[in-house]
Amino acid sequence: MSDSFEFSGEQTNSQPPTAQVMYKSTGHCLIVAEGDFGIDLSRQLPDLQCTVLIVDDTQDNPVLMLSEDGDRLLRAGGASVSGYLGAFDVQLKNGGDSISAAELAELGIANYDLVLDAGGAPLVSTPTLPLGYFAPRDEESLQAAVAEANEMIGEFEKPIFSLYDQKKCAHGASGKRGCEACVTACSAGAIVSIGNRISLDTMLCMGCGTCTSVCPTGALRFAYPDAVSSLNQLRDTLQMSEGALRTVLFYDAEVGETYLQAQRETIPDTMLPVAVEEVNAIGMDIWLSLLAFGAGNVVLLVADLEDSYAQLVAEQIEHAQDMLSGLGYSRKCVQMLSMAQGAQMSDVAAMPALLSEPATYALFDDKRQIIRRAMDRLTASADVDVPSFVALKPSAPFGAINVDKDKCTLCMACVSSCPTSSLLAMGDVPGLRFVEESCVQCGLCRNTCPENALSRDARYLYDTNVAREQRELHSEEPYRCLRCAKPFATRSGIETITAKLADHPMFQEPGSLNRLRMCDDCRVIDMMESKSPTLNS
Repeated sequence: MSDSFEFSGEQTNSQPPTAQVMYKSTGHCLIVAEGDFGIDLSRQLPDLQCTVLIVDDTQDNPVLMLSEDGDRLLRAGGASVSGYLGAFDVQLKNGGDSISAAELAELGIANYDLVLDAGGAPLVSTPTLPLGYFAPRDEESLQAAVAEANEMIGEFEKPIFSLYDQKKCAHGASGKRGCEACVTACSAGAIVSIGNRISLDTMLCMGCGTCTSVCPTGALRFAYPDAVSSLNQLRDTLQMSEGALRTVLFYDAEVGETYLQAQRETIPDTMLPVAVEEVNAIGMDIWLSLLAFGAGNVVLLVADLEDSYAQLVAEQIEHAQDMLSGLGYSRKCVQMLSMAQGAQMSDVAAMPALLSEPATYALFDDKRQIIRRAMDRLTASADVDVPSFVALKPSAPFGAINVDKDKCTLCMACVSSCPTSSLLAMGDVPGLRFVEESCVQCGLCRNTCPENALSRDARYLYDTNVAREQRELHSEEPYRCLRCAKPFATRSGIETITAKLADHPMFQEPGSLNRLRMCDDCRVIDMMESKSPTLNS
């Protein structure tokens, strides 16, 4: 096994620390459980101020009760929980309304700091639970939760894991929805849609990093370690090995440590194990760049392939594999292995470097351009006749836009909604142009088009010069005003509008429909002439 990187993940790097968020807990804990069981749990939390909530479907209105020993008991027909450590808003069903559990308990606080949910179905349904919320369902996890809750009084720091750049986001425009990759990927409920953009709640974020891997534009990126710093470090390590290191293995520093230590003696010397905070945050820009920098294959070691996070990253791996296989490279150049399935590092074949002369170029913080730069080098070194493009799965973040010319009226709604400026107007001539390199296949143009004239075609175009060309998708001769002959619209647009409004009550007067075929100035003049006897005479 290579000694370049220790399993501890303590390798030296120059990456700046990320910012922190602060939680504050004064020890007010809500225990969701049956009465006697809840009271027993409160006895195991001597340093916390506990309230026991009994959820009883027959209870129409919540009530506060005190046990003989002075324990606070709330009984309610239903409850909901939102928030995080130090700020859990617990609402109790109160007829057709709700009331704050903290208010009903007369504690003089607005929210609970902790929630120990040992009742029926958990009140928080997200797969990843917020910090300070415990939902044990067996004795072992219950005792672990009690032990951890006892220690959660005071102030606690957590890194801000992901950073969001709204300017790069392809989530929405003009009230229409586009890319939802990060919203779908987040299992902690930290990312939600708020109109044309997303909201990232850093207090709820648990730092899995999957959102940054699936984000097609780089609008979401992992704060620490960042992709550029990681790649610079790994590029230098590969170069210094002079070809001895051919496999880069990413593993979770916490979960994968023990697993790999058990195989330490059989791990090939050609393998470079790299400990990271979250394997899911290592995305396509890093995999492909490492192949361009001299690696033969990149392996992600995950806990379980059935995990929802792993499945999302596996989808991204499939896109990369399709792009590589179109160049004649093995799909094993990027692969995912599972600890749950007993993956053995000794079985990972050390593949030869894809490039005879590894790249040494400098990197800059643009995910799409990092991917394009790496693919350019891999394309140039391919030993096959490179096709113009390779077809990808529909969820891929690369591709073309097709236009149904019989439907398109060149209204340019798609241009105004495109977040990456891949759709462009042609200027004086009514027309639509497209730059494939910029397109992230978010679907905003398609969802905005009033005529349903657009469709997506997921693919990767290998020739960067062609990908950067402004390609004409559709154009028309301009429609000329009936009165002055000035060009002011497209023929299809005017024909569509007049057809739709022909039976409208506002356009039944003689000549009114023809005004739609006039420019703005002539339309006003025609209206004034029709209403003025002096002008008509």
